[in-house]
Amino acid sequence: MAGLSSPGLLYKLRLNWKKTTAAAIFGIGGSYYGVDRFRAYCIRRSICQRAKVFSEEFLAHPTDECRRMTVFLNPSVDRGNPRKVFEKNIAPIFHIAGIDVTVIESEYEGHLRTLMGYMDKGLSGIVVAGGDGSVQEAVTGLLRRTDEASIASVPIGIIPMGKRNTLASKLFKSEASEVRQLCNAALAIVLGNTQPVDVMSLKSQSTSQPAVFTIGQLQWGLFRDTDRTLDSFWWSGRLRGFLAYLWPTLKGPWPKQRQISVSAPGNAAADASTAESNASNSADRSWLGRDVDTTAVEVSSPLVAGNDSHEITLKVWPASIDKGSFVGYGWRKHVLRQHTDDLPTEYQLSASEFQLNLPEDEVSWFSIDGEMYEAQSIRIKLLPKKLKVFVPER
Repeated sequence: MAGLSSPGLLYKLRLNWKKTTAAAIFGIGGSYYGVDRFRAYCIRRSICQRAKVFSEEFLAHPTDECRRMTVFLNPSVDRGNPRKVFEKNIAPIFHIAGIDVTVIESEYEGHLRTLMGYMDKGLSGIVVAGGDGSVQEAVTGLLRRTDEASIASVPIGIIPMGKRNTLASKLFKSEASEVRQLCNAALAIVLGNTQPVDVMSLKSQSTSQPAVFTIGQLQWGLFRDTDRTLDSFWWSGRLRGFLAYLWPTLKGPWPKQRQISVSAPGNAAADASTAESNASNSADRSWLGRDVDTTAVEVSSPLVAGNDSHEITLKVWPASIDKGSFVGYGWRKHVLRQHTDDLPTEYQLSASEFQLNLPEDEVSWFSIDGEMYEAQSIRIKLLPKKLKVFVPER
């Protein structure tokens, strides 16, 4: 009968419920961590095996020339230790594929732009390990060279390691796993498949500053100003996007309106959001050169806009935006991480060239691929198929 008086296992667990709960939490968390580590290992191994097979076919003869590439690593990207991430996920794939890799870390903002002036035209590729801003610096540096016509033939590889990776998401299939994204981008560079991309040239109308080049996007106005405040709400975690879009609706006048002027060639394709505007456009497109009251402007390259017409897409939002719709847009974009484009625009234009005139009585800012530039009247011109980028197998 002594055995009946001793407490059982369930009784002991209930008696020490705090320790039991802590052990369960750590046990479950540890198992998830272990599964993720194992999956990442399997992904790296699988990609390395594919790279090895390709290298054996590519370097079938001992006299075959080894490919040389320079990797530019942005050490300030939002990835913890970017050098460690690169050495663990990317470098083994390049090495096993027989690629001679030189890694250079940028030291300050604009450094990549300067380094592009010294790149050898004999390289097999230029790899940018960073976000959209790093890619924009590299593209601008290459196309500001006096020999830009010849250096533009060197393909560019993009490793998505930044806070903003819009360009990489357009080139590669979006995956839930960070490791798979990195490894797929590296494998695309190893396999050597390239695709020509259009580049936008952004030239100031009022100063002699050299042009800025991008294969991404320019933003100005309400959405750009709101996105710049995201880091101010870091303490709210994933809700920071919701709070950043809620805050402007609670303070000051809503929304902040500005007057701009848009000019485009007479054959520009226009899409207005209202039937009244459509009716006027069918007979007369003189509004393209008129002043427009707006809250925000967005200019996208064909790669970001997702069109094959080799035209720039310019969106102009109306002067009035509903507060609820604006906050909902921020919720879907930053909290649910959905690619959303459901806020109605006033006008949407497509052309190979634009002139955007902004108000000169106040200081405002452009966001070009996430990088800040002082806003001013600019001329936007498309350079079709100006560069080549590495893309995955189709």
